[in-house]
Amino acid sequence: MKILFYGKRHGDHVNRALNFIKSNADVSCFLGVRGDEFPTDGGWFNYDLIISYLSPWIIPDWILKRADDAINFHPGSSHYPGIGCTNQCLYQGYKNYGVVCHRMLPKVDTGDILFERNFSVYDSDTVWSLTQRAYDHMLSLFYSVMDIVFSGKPIDPIGQWKRKPYTRRELNGLCLITPDMDYSEVIRRIRATEYPNYPGAYTEVSGVAFKYVE
Repeated sequence: MKILFYGKRHGDHVNRALNFIKSNADVSCFLGVRGDEFPTDGGWFNYDLIISYLSPWIIPDWILKRADDAINFHPGSSHYPGIGCTNQCLYQGYKNYGVVCHRMLPKVDTGDILFERNFSVYDSDTVWSLTQRAYDHMLSLFYSVMDIVFSGKPIDPIGQWKRKPYTRRELNGLCLITPDMDYSEVIRRIRATEYPNYPGAYTEVSGVAFKYVE
């Protein structure tokens, strides 16, 4: 089997997933971080499968057409397509979260859902803890899906996304704290946006941003 793999550079879960398929298939891989230019080298060949696993890139249609199938592993449930899914879950106060494997279309997080695994959200969860647990569940799901792929069995869809994808603009808006917000709203926004080495919650005075520091 010939596989084209896109993922995040320096990601432990990505490396484990990549090493697993490299042991069982002919793999071409491209790893990067947000802001990197999309690598076009992999688009000149045909593949049995394209895999996106925490990829910083949106895979264009002309690449997707080079494979018999294309799947993405998303660190959010079917209720949370798009960007900032963990943030939205904590902000909305949901007690369940999940990860999915879905078929890729040119528009992000719109293809049929093939598998979904759900797990509990705790009052003690932060964006960091919930994200890391999602990565663990997603890697487990990856192994299960690849077992089916390597066996040659067909994979039928189980459902659709529950809403349109969240956008970066919505995530950025969630970070903003304004004087008219009550205490509970401020705390919700701080909890939902604080993450190591990221801007997180902030307020503005006369056009100058002030970051929240605990």
